[in-house]
Amino acid sequence: MLHVITADGHARLGPMFRSLVAGLADRGTLVTVLTNDRRLPPLLEKHAVDTHVADALCGWRQWRLHGYLRRAFDPPPDIVHVWGTAGLSYLSDWTLHAGASLLIHLTSQADVDRVLRRGVYANETLLALCGAYRRRLQQRWPGLADAFEVFGPGVRIPPAPQVPSPRGRTLGVIWVGRFDEHHGLDVLIEAVARVAAQRTDVQVALIGTGSAAQRVWQEIERRRVARCFSLVADPLVWDGTIAGADVCVVPAAQRELSLAPLVAMAHGRVVVASRDQHADWFVEDRTYLQFEPRSAVELAFHLQRAAIAHRHVVAVARAGARYAREHHDIEPLLARLATRYRESTGHNTPPSPGPGSEATP
Repeated sequence: MLHVITADGHARLGPMFRSLVAGLADRGTLVTVLTNDRRLPPLLEKHAVDTHVADALCGWRQWRLHGYLRRAFDPPPDIVHVWGTAGLSYLSDWTLHAGASLLIHLTSQADVDRVLRRGVYANETLLALCGAYRRRLQQRWPGLADAFEVFGPGVRIPPAPQVPSPRGRTLGVIWVGRFDEHHGLDVLIEAVARVAAQRTDVQVALIGTGSAAQRVWQEIERRRVARCFSLVADPLVWDGTIAGADVCVVPAAQRELSLAPLVAMAHGRVVVASRDQHADWFVEDRTYLQFEPRSAVELAFHLQRAAIAHRHVVAVARAGARYAREHHDIEPLLARLATRYRESTGHNTPPSPGPGSEATP
C-alpha cells in the first residue's frame, strides 16, 4: 500500500497521518509513503515504513512524477491512498494502467473543487474528511450518493485531559495555519489588543508559514501589541505544544482542514472559532465557543472569559474533550481504514471515465 502526502498535508494532518501509517505497519501491512517533506522520514523510522521523498510531487517539477512512479514502484502497489489531490493526474493515470485502487482523501475545499471539475474514474474512491465535503459530492452526483464515504480525522486521546485554569497568570493562546489572505488574523490581532487594553495578560503563538507573515507582523506592530505575539515559522511544532496552551483560536473558516483545533479539544483546551466552519467537529457550545465572522469584539469577549476560567467556558472545554474521545479516537479509525483497504484490493473494473466526467485526469 502506498500513501501519498505533501509537506502541506503533513503540516495540517501530521499526528493522524503518522499514527495511521505507523499503526498499519505495526500490524503487518506493507506500507510505503511518498512525500515531498524531508522531515517526515525520521518521524517514521521506528516503524517498518518505507519512505520516498520526491520533489516532483508538487510545483513545476510535477511533470517528472510520471516517470518517477514507474521507476520507484515496480511492481506497483495494490492500493494508493492520496491525502489531498497533489499529483492526482499522474497518480490517476498510473493506477489505472497498473490496475491499482486509488483512494482520494479530500482534505480541503480546493480538493473538492478539483474533483468536481475532473470527475471520478473507475478505479477511484472518494473519501471526505468532513460531512460538508461529502454533501457537495452528493449534490454533484446524486446517483452515487451512497458511494461517497466520510472518513473523519482521528487523534490520540490523552488518558486524562485537564481543562487549564489560567486565572491569575498569563493566558496562552495558539493559532495554527498558513499566513495568506484567508487567515483572519486581523480579527485575532484586534481582539488581543482589546483584551490587553483591559489589563489581561495574554500571549499568542502564531504557528505557520506563508507569504503574508510579514504583513501580519506589521499589523501586530501597528496595533502596538508586539509584546503579546510570537511568530513560529515551524508548521510541525504545534502538535507538541498545543497541550501547553489555554485557548486555540480559529479566526476564519478553514479552507484547508487542520487537526489543530481537534487536538486542542482532545486535550481539554478551549477552542474559539468563527461561526462559518465546515468541519463536523465544530459543534456550537459543545466543542467550541463561536463568534460572528470578523467580530473582534465577540472574540475578545470569549478570550476574557477564558482568562478567568468562566464556568461556561470550562464546561464547553470539558464537553469538547468528551466529544473527541467518543468520535475521533485514532484506534477505531485505524481499524475502519484497514477494513476499507481490504475491501478495495482486487475489486477494480476496467478503466473508463467516471460519473459525469468532462475532463481527463
